[in-house]
Amino acid sequence: MLKCSPLKGAALVLLLNGPIHGYEMATSMNQMLGPGWDIRAQALYPKLGSLENAGLARSSKDDNQRAAPARKVFYPTEATAGAAMDWMSATGPLAVVRAEFYTKLAVARREHLPALLETLDVLERHAKAEIDEIAEDLGPLVTLAGLRLHLVRGAKLAHLRTELERIVVARRGIREFL
Repeated sequence: MLKCSPLKGAALVLLLNGPIHGYEMATSMNQMLGPGWDIRAQALYPKLGSLENAGLARSSKDDNQRAAPARKVFYPTEATAGAAMDWMSATGPLAVVRAEFYTKLAVARREHLPALLETLDVLERHAKAEIDEIAEDLGPLVTLAGLRLHLVRGAKLAHLRTELERIVVARRGIREFL
């Protein structure tokens, strides 16, 4: 399995939609991922090149373009769909799974949704385990160190509860769509 950054994984999925220039792909990603991302075509071309080297994309010059230099158009290969599904299904360190989930959701195709439901299950189990661990260990507020620990753990607890709510909403939305 090819190691994939969120950007490379998203590129794999977008290739499945058909021929695309790097500029078009960057524009699509920015629209799907929202203002927190600022993806530029210049950053995508090395990723697309490595996908091409791995046999997961192919390219050709755009003969219909009048401007010089001619842009490269990227196409999926026979292996693209399998690699995209592998990326959608991939789990790893929890922080990576959390960070990549919304990127995967933004570019997912219908066939990827069951894998995303499995990822939500993993995230939910880990979030609940973290909540249980933090809640049982809040400790007394007798010292300044105890207060700091209590406040930091309380903030983490609030964050995890919010994450659980997002998981429930995402799962419900995916299931309704399926």
